[in-house]
Amino acid sequence: MGHVAAWCWMEAGRTGKVVHFIAFYAPLWGAILFNGVTYLQVIHMLNNATRMAAGISDHGSLSDALTDMKAMNRWGYYPLILIGSWSFSTINRIHDIIQPDHKILWLSVLDIGMAALMGLFNSIAYGLNSSVRKTIHERFDLLWKALRRCFPEEVKAKKPTRSEVTSLKMEDQHP
Repeated sequence: MGHVAAWCWMEAGRTGKVVHFIAFYAPLWGAILFNGVTYLQVIHMLNNATRMAAGISDHGSLSDALTDMKAMNRWGYYPLILIGSWSFSTINRIHDIIQPDHKILWLSVLDIGMAALMGLFNSIAYGLNSSVRKTIHERFDLLWKALRRCFPEEVKAKKPTRSEVTSLKMEDQHP
């Protein structure tokens, strides 16, 4: 490995890679594990509370509870997104510590690609719920109406009148 830049605080050799792994990846996977366990505990607690509320309440609140559970299930994507986004990076770093002179191109591509797609995965998991889709649809309808108002009537598509159609037919008949 070449000269390490002044802004890097770690050594370039195997010791630096191990320190990097311990300083970054160990806390990262600890946080992912903590998020996953906490999520499972919250879901379990809410399932119990929903069953208890459904047992003492009417069916209207049961449908509200089911709607809330659908929203809670989306939260479960967060640990999965973190696992998917950081797995290849972690595997690549472990491989780099074990075999520093042997790089694997496809692993490096997946490392960078999955980390870069984490924002997209989050936006899909949390941003595309039914209310957001409805709002996007309403905004596009408003945009379409505003664009239609911007163009004069002559530019807008119009049906040809009977006289225009007749005159076109007559022109076709004369050589």
